[in-house]
Parts: sequence; structure tokens; C-alpha cells
Amino acid sequence: MVIAEKLKVSWGTFGKQISAIVKIISGRPTEYTRVVGISRGGLPLGVALSHKLNLPFSVVGVSSYNDDTNEQETLICDTPDVIFKGWEGNILIVDDIADSGQTLKFLREKTNKYPNIKCTTVTVYYKERSIIKPDIYLEMTDRWVVFPWETK
Repeated sequence: MVIAEKLKVSWGTFGKQISAIVKIISGRPTEYTRVVGISRGGLPLGVALSHKLNLPFSVVGVSSYNDDTNEQETLICDTPDVIFKGWEGNILIVDDIADSGQTLKFLREKTNKYPNIKCTTVTVYYKERSIIKPDIYLEMTDRWVVFPWETK
């Protein structure tokens, strides 16, 4: 088995990726009302997009755990439903990478319960194995991605 070399992203590269994503979003006819960053990996991208697009920013926490048999991963939203009820319009749900896709799928299904919200998912990287393809992403990869905020 060949292990792919890690993809290490610098702050400079990340800045260019933010600009590229802003250009894609700005080129769409949709008017967005909010940026929602998934804690933790989606926070740097979410804050940056919020500033560049001049949109309000919200954080959504999603935790996962396995049952006692370690067979089933369960996702729990740390954000109360009352928060979602207050959102309206087209929101951008952002994360750093769509790896398994479980978190994005979970949040898309959650926001679909609210008729006043339409979500667009945004990531920097997308892995083909992900169960959900982000609406907007920059690059496909099969490598382990190390973002600048993850380095020590």
C-alpha cells in the first residue's frame, strides 16, 4: 500500500484560495445572507469569507461519537435549533475539506428542515470518497491535507 505524501497548505496559499472562492461566489447570481463556519476547520475560511463578502458570520458546532460497539458514528449539532430558525435566505455553509462528507450532509439535511433557508456548501478541498459533493470547492485531492492552523 502506497501512502500519499501529505499536502501542506501555507498561509499564503490559503489566502489565494480564499480569493479564488470569493471570485466564484461573487460570480454567481445568488445573493447570500450569511456565512456559517463549521467548527473547527471551517472557522478560518468562514471568518475570511464573512469579511470579504461583508456578510454576518455564525458558527455551527458538530460533534461525533461512536456507540459502544464502535460501529456507528453519530453526529450531534452543538447549535440549538432556535439559531437555525432565525436564519433566512441563502446561506453559505463552509468547511475546510469534504473528507467523508458526513458533516456537510448532516448540516444540509438539518437546514433543509427550515423552509426559510437555502444552503450552499463551500470547501477548499473535496475528496472523491465524500458522500456529498460541495456546491463550491477549489480542488480535489486524495491526500491528507494539513492546513496552516493545524501546524505547530
